[in-house]
This record gives sequence, C-alpha cells and structure tokens, in this order.
Amino acid sequence: MRDLTFLGKSYTDMHVISVKSETKEKYSVRSDLTLGTDVLYDFDGICFDLKKNVIESSNREMNNKVNIEMKKGLAFFPLQFGNREVSALFDTGAGYSVLNKKYAKEFVIKRGRELEVSDPAGGKRRVSTFIQKNTMVGNVELNSNEFLILDLSEIEVILGFDLTFVFGVNMMLARKWMLKPNKKEMMIT
Repeated sequence: MRDLTFLGKSYTDMHVISVKSETKEKYSVRSDLTLGTDVLYDFDGICFDLKKNVIESSNREMNNKVNIEMKKGLAFFPLQFGNREVSALFDTGAGYSVLNKKYAKEFVIKRGRELEVSDPAGGKRRVSTFIQKNTMVGNVELNSNEFLILDLSEIEVILGFDLTFVFGVNMMLARKWMLKPNKKEMMIT
C-alpha cells in the first residue's frame, strides 16, 4: 500500500497491482500509474487535454455542455453515432474506441485501416478499424471517428448492464474534455 498525491489531493493506502504473464519468457507488464474513477472523479471538475498530455483539476465553465449519467462510478454520455444516439462510456484507459459487436449491424459503417495491436501479454494480431460519419457530442462534430468492433459481452456481465460504445482516447485527442461528475455534466471545446 502506498500514499499518493494527485492534483493537490492526498490519497492513503493506495493498492499497487503487479501483473505477471506467462509466455515463453517471464516478464512484468509495466504501467507507470493507472488511476481509477474513484480518484479521477473525486474532483469538482477534471479537464483532459490528451493532445497536450495534461490532466488538471478545474472549475472553469466551457461551452457545449452535455449531461452525463454515472453508473457504478463510470461516466456515460449521449453520443450521436451515425443516425442514432447511443450511450457511450467515457474511458481514458481505452486507447481506442469500441462499438459492441452485437450492435454493429444497426449502423452503416465503413471499413477503415488495418492496425497491429498488442495485448498485455505481448501477443500481437491485426485488426480492422471502422469509421462512422456524423459522430457528434452535443453540437460538436468529432474529427476522429475511427473505432474497433469487439465483443463486449464479458464486460457487460461484470458491469451488470449493456454497453454499446466505449469512447476511447483516439476520439478524445482533438478536443478538451471537462467532466463534472457531481453536476452530472461534461463540456467539450
């Protein structure tokens, strides 16, 4: 257990988890620091500017507000995805956005490019990305609208509810995002 200071707040007895994977060689998966929503959402307002690698506590007001819903400590917001609105999980821990495979046939999507991805154990494979035009948060059109299609059923079992879309870092990069969980709102610039 360790103590942590993050954006001026102190946290005590934080648990540090070390992950080891068995492959041909033994090695540890390295993570500098992963903060859960219990820490990130402990602020009246937290601003993510991932293009500049900045996360800061902030109470300033921004235009383009949308309401968020907190479920099990996670922030969900309405995302205009093609011709309909979906509930999207705001996930700074997801490098790429993901559409749940069970909903893919409900949208007109275009195949994007091929990516090579690695899992934490070092396994690699090629996956296709997909593109959905007319992707918006409130009245702000997103410049990046590339995502993966994956089966999220195991995650849904853990959460105890349906998960349509995971809004990952790749879609967050072009904008600043301010979350105010206590006020149940999110703002975008």
